[in-house]
Amino acid sequence: MNAPAGTPSRTPSPPGSADRPAGFSTAARIAGSDGASALRIARNIGDPWFRCQALAHVAWHATDHRRFIALIVESLKSGWSIQNPNRSVTVIAWPVAALARRSYPGPDARERGAGILRGGIARLTEVIAKEPSPASRADALLLHIHASPSRPKLRKGVLGLLVKECRAPANRKRQRQLEEAALVIAADDPDEALELAVLLDEDRRRRATAKIEGQGEGLGARRFFEMSGTPR
Repeated sequence: MNAPAGTPSRTPSPPGSADRPAGFSTAARIAGSDGASALRIARNIGDPWFRCQALAHVAWHATDHRRFIALIVESLKSGWSIQNPNRSVTVIAWPVAALARRSYPGPDARERGAGILRGGIARLTEVIAKEPSPASRADALLLHIHASPSRPKLRKGVLGLLVKECRAPANRKRQRQLEEAALVIAADDPDEALELAVLLDEDRRRRATAKIEGQGEGLGARRFFEMSGTPR
């Protein structure tokens, strides 16, 4: 049945663990021990969502910086090839996370990585604007708050967009999304996290503030490469 006139179509959910092709799981698992085989498997994954993630896993373990950059560019290309804006922006959080968390060998390499990272974030802000649902826009942006820990300058623009989407009355998930963002940011910038908590309703604000001020469990960003072993 078609949606009533004027009603935005529901955004399809991103693929879940049940949809993962066997090749993705294998590539992610062996990326740290057999990068060549993992790369071959990753490139043969037909679904661009899982190909993007698999390539980011392989890049995460690349010791050679030029190889790392080339794999990140390839991963981003797969992610951007997805036509649905929500899915595209969501999945490129994996290569963005690899870029943001990379330990670079020197200033030139660091600047090269930062340039690609800035370009990716600029592009995602344009692409996500095409998503009709404010809740879906905020979900995708929230994942990028997780992807860029300890990168406050790069995170600032994404956070501003997230707050904007969480002010939309049509976004029924807005309070949960804001609370999660505050708890992610609290690990490296508790003052900014407390400013964000002010936007929450009373119960959530009290709960989030206690966690932030106490620096207790549940603070900080999620992991993106747990299938590949301990992050470098």
